[in-house]
Amino acid sequence: MKPEVLLAYRMNGDVLPIAHGFPLRLLVPGWYGMASVKWLTRIIVMDKAFQGFYQTTSYSIFERRNGLPTMVPITELSVKSAIARPALMEAVPANSTYKMHGAAWTGDSEVTKVEISTDAGKTWTGAKLRDKHVPFAWRLWEYEWKTPGEAGRYTVMSRATDKKGRAQPMERNADLGTYMISHVVPIDVMVR
Repeated sequence: MKPEVLLAYRMNGDVLPIAHGFPLRLLVPGWYGMASVKWLTRIIVMDKAFQGFYQTTSYSIFERRNGLPTMVPITELSVKSAIARPALMEAVPANSTYKMHGAAWTGDSEVTKVEISTDAGKTWTGAKLRDKHVPFAWRLWEYEWKTPGEAGRYTVMSRATDKKGRAQPMERNADLGTYMISHVVPIDVMVR
């Protein structure tokens, strides 16, 4: 995918705040945040890829080609979902309806499905996607969990799938380093 690059000097109708990159920020929609450079003061046009440390070493991952690891730059966002509520080790009431919330996103595609597991991944049920799809924006979701009547520790998870059929992986891929954490992340909660 060739990204469309945007220059931003305003945010939500106001002047871009310093924390978000004043005076100017370069945005690369659908790519990881390190491509969206903050505090932009000049642009240098080059006829070849810049070979700086961050572009070649730090913000890179291993891609397997013919079984061999090859270092490539991080670009497009992977499909991912995250649970915002409940929080890790939050206590939730037993035998009740608890509204779970979160967000899901992907690169240049569209999140079409978020599934929730309340039993550590044994079974999965569809969550409700909120609002309409907006290109390159996260998609909020919600799920009404009928909490168990029995008190104890329970593991909840969310996983997303996009329009291209890419699903959030269950396991972490070590070749992706620490920048592309896209696997399903379990959240332990206490039912009381």
